[in-house]
Amino acid sequence: MRTLKKLAPLVVLLLMGIGPSSAATPEKGVFLVATEKLDGTSFEKTVILVTHAERTGTLGIAVNRDSGRDVSEFFTGLSSAPLFLGGPVRPDALFVIAKNPATARRSLIVNDLYLLAGADARSYLTDKSNTHGRSEVKVFSGFTGWAPGQLEAEIGRGDWESVRADSQIVFQKDIAAIWPVLLQLARARWI
Repeated sequence: MRTLKKLAPLVVLLLMGIGPSSAATPEKGVFLVATEKLDGTSFEKTVILVTHAERTGTLGIAVNRDSGRDVSEFFTGLSSAPLFLGGPVRPDALFVIAKNPATARRSLIVNDLYLLAGADARSYLTDKSNTHGRSEVKVFSGFTGWAPGQLEAEIGRGDWESVRADSQIVFQKDIAAIWPVLLQLARARWI
């Protein structure tokens, strides 16, 4: 019975069509899941949503790093909301990942997930006409980034696994459950 309980989240994800990505090179709309090879580093047990993957490099937002702080403590004029650590690059930069935000200033990541950055993120969060629910918005400081070829080398040596991204995972309330479930999913072998 315990085994079935442990496998339940994995089965649900598989039924939703979320599974391992076969990408050897990073692509937009994929979760990068840190492997045990990154234990002891700042990326230990981290899940990163790739938001840009181009010849000039790859950018992403860590989706499972709660700062334990409120966004209003760091970004003046914003109302109370949990602040997540998007990554070590530019921790003073504001980002929002939202599900179908009603704004033209957004960048599609995958399916119904959009990224808003800087002034656009601030404007979105302070606009009283927005009817977004807190369950469909996550606020981040900073991002992750790799130079051309750097992430491919890290994937090649086994530092990261990849899984197709999904909004239900990004907005999962139990962020501690995100990494183990996605790592297990990434390592699932198909018959």
